[in-house]
Amino acid sequence: MEEEENVTQKEGSRGLGGLTDDEKKYAYHLSQASFNGALAVFLQVSPESAGLFVTFYRMFKEESIEDLKDDLFRMFFVFKPDPVQVSPESAGLFVTFYRMFKEESIEDLKVKALECDFTEDEWNALLVYVAGFYYNSGNYRGFGDTKIIPDVDVSKVDALVRVSNAQNTSPSFLSTWEKVKPLLCSLNANRLHLGFGNEGVTCYHSENITKEDAVKIDRYFKARGVESWNSRLFKDPETRDGKTVYRVKLASSKTDGAKEDEFEDAIVIMERGDYSPLMARTCSSLKEAAKSAANDTQRQMLSKYVEHFTEGDIKYHKDGSRFWIKDTEPVIESYIGFIENYRDPAGTRSEFEGFVACVNKETSQKFKTLVQKAEEILTRLPWGKAYEKDHFLKPDFTALDVLAFASSGIPSGINIPNYDDIRQNEGFKNVSLGNVIAAMPKQKMNFIDQEDEDLMHRYHKESFEVQVGLHELLGHGSGKLFQKNSDGSFNFDRNTIDIITGKPVEKWYEPGETWSSKFGALSGAYEECRAEAVGYVLCCDADILEIFGYKGETADLVKYVNWLNEIRAGLLALEFYSAEAQKWGQV
Repeated sequence: MEEEENVTQKEGSRGLGGLTDDEKKYAYHLSQASFNGALAVFLQVSPESAGLFVTFYRMFKEESIEDLKDDLFRMFFVFKPDPVQVSPESAGLFVTFYRMFKEESIEDLKVKALECDFTEDEWNALLVYVAGFYYNSGNYRGFGDTKIIPDVDVSKVDALVRVSNAQNTSPSFLSTWEKVKPLLCSLNANRLHLGFGNEGVTCYHSENITKEDAVKIDRYFKARGVESWNSRLFKDPETRDGKTVYRVKLASSKTDGAKEDEFEDAIVIMERGDYSPLMARTCSSLKEAAKSAANDTQRQMLSKYVEHFTEGDIKYHKDGSRFWIKDTEPVIESYIGFIENYRDPAGTRSEFEGFVACVNKETSQKFKTLVQKAEEILTRLPWGKAYEKDHFLKPDFTALDVLAFASSGIPSGINIPNYDDIRQNEGFKNVSLGNVIAAMPKQKMNFIDQEDEDLMHRYHKESFEVQVGLHELLGHGSGKLFQKNSDGSFNFDRNTIDIITGKPVEKWYEPGETWSSKFGALSGAYEECRAEAVGYVLCCDADILEIFGYKGETADLVKYVNWLNEIRAGLLALEFYSAEAQKWGQV
């Protein structure tokens, strides 16, 4: 992490001030559910992330959250051998940061750092690193998938750890730190970025899982009608009767009910209880939120989420998502679960995410107008009617100000749920996160001249608002997946012409196949590029820009800045390419 990293403040008080007491309680408990559940992200990223979190938290945090710490400690700091647990250092970084930041004020810790021969720059570098670590929910970038390390020698961090108050209050603090210290600044080739165990770091799979293993278990999921959103995959180091033993761990508060199966000469064991204490806490907060829900739809939605986090069955989250898309124009908007699969090397397992936001009514009105005109606008896209849904399902599209967002980074807009069957046949929602869009730091921009830089600062918010609106509603919201149904019928006309070959369509999704399972690690990038392209094409239409309130020269400048921002973003994304591994991280 560089010392010049920017920290921006998201303005959320504007919407919060107009909430009723029940709405504030609803938002609070949903926020608690999101942040409790999102601690699982540290366990999904790298073996050391969890330990770093607790180390730094313990050093810097002044007030106590002992119960939560104890749950995390029991959950992750495993001393007994267990081949399917995350490696011992997984708890290490989490526990160390937690304790180090907890026991004394930053001011007191700074005094100790200077006594340990930190310079002012090195102390600031440590704070920047910790801030980046918390923001990314681990020591790998949420965008880019590359490792982040502090710009200070590990020996000085070690000295500070040993004189911090944390080392006096917990007998396990130093032993935890010793486990994760070698990994803090390790730049070994297979630790530079996320990836399968033989080429990178991940906690979605055990280190001995190969791409071939992941593909086999994907076939198993398809054959059994199971989806892998909330799962992790582990392989026992020893075979049983000559057969490889795979363990699929499902996130749930319940820990019983393991089921054993055989598939392609391998044993597959489905186990519940991954992140069990965190899922239990998430459920507790969701139940509290339900007491302040605005309507029965919200209560039923939360009830299904609780079932999902309790049982580990994705069908309950799908049911909750069905209620969610019916909860139109709520004052408090939220969504929670294992949502985005960008960081799983196999591209199918998802990171925990939860957000809470309140509606920005003024900007939402623009999006409502865009929704009303969406069916006509979709006809302007180049692939034709046969490649669109039979009936456009007009979604709820609102502009939101984020109150809480718990994950490995905050996006500017979202189109959810990500379940293909629900999005295509039942509907979806779009949200634009206005206070995220507005939080652009005033900083020097590389690759462009001063005139363009001035325009970027002047029209960034306006152009990004247009792009996010088009990207989410008409990018992610457009298109049709050609599918073969379980009864042998098709959801499209078999005479439809393939726009690439000029012949009738010859390929489709078989029953049980999804976009993610078919395209794997490429699925996220493929879909995001499609949505981006739709936005950049449609922002050239004057009547669309007018929906957002821009005409004449202003509209031209908004369009220009939108395209300029994309071109510059392409150059900036080069830093996410790993020359050693010859692969791209998430951009």
